[in-house]
Amino acid sequence: TFSGRFRLADTVAGEESEYYHARGITLIAYADGGATAVIRPELIPPRYWPAWIAKALKDSVRRCFPDSAAPLAAALIMADKSDVRRSRVRNRDTANFDIHDRVNYSVTKAELKINESKTLIKLKLHIDTRYGSVMDYFEIFLGRMTLCRKAAETLGLQFKLIINEQQLI
Repeated sequence: TFSGRFRLADTVAGEESEYYHARGITLIAYADGGATAVIRPELIPPRYWPAWIAKALKDSVRRCFPDSAAPLAAALIMADKSDVRRSRVRNRDTANFDIHDRVNYSVTKAELKINESKTLIKLKLHIDTRYGSVMDYFEIFLGRMTLCRKAAETLGLQFKLIINEQQLI
């Protein structure tokens, strides 16, 4: 037996946090006393199905592809998740833009470049804040930027995000 406490990993030190969720951790446990054991429930509660499916998919991909395919997959993820540009917007009526239209339309320039020493990959964006804010960008692209950072790490690179000449990541 043991005494312990559990809390959801979305709150750290009283503030909302995505840090643990991005690493697939849903609970943080603190044990007081001896060894502990965590027993998996027979049925996974529906609220955890998305995380369970994501893990199963990742495991399947790892089994299907050799480790040598990781750099190619990382490069494809980087290219796909960093793609933001005005030409993606089909609706030209700015009054009817949703947040995705606003963000894509607001990006007037986007460059993804690796430095000469091949240690750093930078996504440089220029956002016209008349159409969408930097906060709007992060609202829909934060998860994608996390994937870009992880893909860069797989390639042995450091990821930097620069918006309107300000380094943000």
